Amino acid sequence: MSVLRTHERIHTKAKPYLCKVCDKAFSTSSGLSLHRHVHSQEKPFSCETCGKTFKRKDNLDTHVRIHTGEKPSYLWRHEENTHLYTVQTSLVSHIQTHTGEKPYDCELCDKSFISSSKLKLHTRCHTGEKPFDCEHCDKSFSSSSKLNIHLRYHLGERPFGCDFCGKVFALSTDLKAHVRVHTGEKPYGCTFCGKGFARAIDRTRHTRTHTGEKPFKCEDCGQKFAQLSILRRHERIHTKAKPYPCDVCGKAFARSYSLAQHMTIHTGEKPYECELCDKTFSYAIARSLKIHKQRHSGEGLFSCDQCGKTFGEERELSAHLRSHTGEKPYECELCDKSFKSSLGLTKHLRLHFEEKPFNCDHCEKTFKHSAALKSHMRSHTGEKPFKCKDCARTFAHSAVKSQDSSAESQKNIQLCSLR
Repeated sequence: MSVLRTHERIHTKAKPYLCKVCDKAFSTSSGLSLHRHVHSQEKPFSCETCGKTFKRKDNLDTHVRIHTGEKPSYLWRHEENTHLYTVQTSLVSHIQTHTGEKPYDCELCDKSFISSSKLKLHTRCHTGEKPFDCEHCDKSFSSSSKLNIHLRYHLGERPFGCDFCGKVFALSTDLKAHVRVHTGEKPYGCTFCGKGFARAIDRTRHTRTHTGEKPFKCEDCGQKFAQLSILRRHERIHTKAKPYPCDVCGKAFARSYSLAQHMTIHTGEKPYECELCDKTFSYAIARSLKIHKQRHSGEGLFSCDQCGKTFGEERELSAHLRSHTGEKPYECELCDKSFKSSLGLTKHLRLHFEEKPFNCDHCEKTFKHSAALKSHMRSHTGEKPFKCKDCARTFAHSAVKSQDSSAESQKNIQLCSLR
């Protein structure tokens, strides 16, 4: 009788077994028991070969087949090809790649999927549901697989190693992209200019420099961005979020590279040294060493056809060319001003929102621009990098040097007129 009742629930859709943690319902008590492992993080089933643990025994059984090479009798023949599958669901999914069948439709958009589990994952894009919480931080995820990947960063797990240099990665996709650094493979070509890329995402970002597409919009100020990561970084200007704290002094930063740059204050480290001169560079500006070396060799520089000025990066040349053409493609949505670069627009927006994101490490002063902060820092360090060409005096600011130089020149003119 109980088997019949369980079967009837397939037709009635009844789910009388409710999870007390997340209110998810199940048609059988065994289904609820399996689900409880999601919340407990308990993994009682361990692989004897590699030690990996699992929440469910059927997942362990499937994993063990990786070591044994066993493939049970889920056989599929398609034309001349014969395939064996370790689980029956894999066979069903594979058949659908040939038939094109996607029976599970999303009610919120026009997308369809080959399985109910894939539809369920997709639906969370609309609902924003993230039921899988990280026990080490406050992040949550839409799927258990994403949570497991995230946990590797906390646990320091990097199971994927490069055969060329030994570098290790948390994700197999990161390793695959890294290997192309050694092989030189760039399979993703730009349809506009033919430039090749090692990763598809890099090509997508590059393509937007041709199309001008900026699909990511800030809800606070309306500014648009070509990359989601840049939008997330920009949003911290509004939220004042600073998720990167310094372990030495506790000061927090909105960007990871700002923290790295700050850490050199404590360590004094400048590990990147130019082989052609004695100039050194810190970790935070390692890219500057590459550009610096290019200026010695003249290789890899991008030259302006109008004035001959050279640049270390193509984007810098593109921005420079606008000084000749007068083009100002970056428009402020709060007033009628436009700018030659996105950086110029970003600086301008701070005037509207009265934002001062650049903080002094020595006092509580804040600044709208990094240049202003750099100038202010000299009041703490005592640095005077600007020297008067007419005398030996040095100054913290170039404007003061210019004034002194003018005064000294005027004085020399007066002395000459008295002779």
